[in-house]
Amino acid sequence: MNRSLFMGVGIMALIALLFLAFSGSDAPSDRTPTPTPPPKAVIIPVESEVLVKQPGDGDFVMIKKEAEVRGDTEIKTSAAGRARIFYPNGTIANVEHDSHVRVKKLDSSGGQSRLQLITGSVWAKIKNILGKGEYFEIETENVVANVRGTVFGIQFRDGVSQVIGIQHSVRVDGWDPVGQRAIAQIGTLVDSREKLRVQGPAAARSAVFLTTPIMPEDLQNEEIKRNMIDLLEPAEAQDPMILDLIKETQQLNPQDKDLLRMIQLKGFIPSASNGPTIHIDTTVGDLKIEVSGLPQPKTTPTP
Repeated sequence: MNRSLFMGVGIMALIALLFLAFSGSDAPSDRTPTPTPPPKAVIIPVESEVLVKQPGDGDFVMIKKEAEVRGDTEIKTSAAGRARIFYPNGTIANVEHDSHVRVKKLDSSGGQSRLQLITGSVWAKIKNILGKGEYFEIETENVVANVRGTVFGIQFRDGVSQVIGIQHSVRVDGWDPVGQRAIAQIGTLVDSREKLRVQGPAAARSAVFLTTPIMPEDLQNEEIKRNMIDLLEPAEAQDPMILDLIKETQQLNPQDKDLLRMIQLKGFIPSASNGPTIHIDTTVGDLKIEVSGLPQPKTTPTP
């Protein structure tokens, strides 16, 4: 009887070992999914040359594909180079030609970001309305721009800052680079279709703060018109002010085929392929005849 019990226990142990051997890959510990790494801010070259210096590196390195962006990452573009930074929360920043940018602050979500524009131009679209404690700021030697859900550009060259408002408003304060603080008492709002020019140290009596409307020549500027159309989205053209801005830009640049193609691809205006257009321009004696948009004959389906 004891012998039979012993044999039964042995058989059960053997079955258990075989079961573990064949089902080990399905053990609960092996089914635990690999954690998904948190999203990162990345920079992608749009036009070469784009150089990046990561924290701890001694030199800038030219990049050909995307690279991670962290706090203290520095970015340089050549006179022909442009780059785009994608943030995890949907914010986009375009670094223009011949620019030097340092990332002073960047949290893992992209909800807290401060860029230092050492020289050149940055255009940004804050896609999501930032929540409590979140901010997106760009500082130069004499101003700091703080934005919440907008499209705008900021330029800094030869001691002069210029902030260009495209959508909504941008709060601009004077910036003290020595004390690393905003001079809020001379702050102002730059609204859509406005630009602010600040010349000289913000704390100096000689500083000049000048806000003016965006002029037709601004909408013919290559950098301004390209970034404006690039960063705006079709849904935003439902705003009459934005739609007027797009239409005015189109009218002021009739020879810019690339711009017109961008406008059509985004659906801001109907594409020429949406329907036939006929234009007749002829002269009979002293009489000039011009006819546009002739009605097209209707066809009746064959039963």
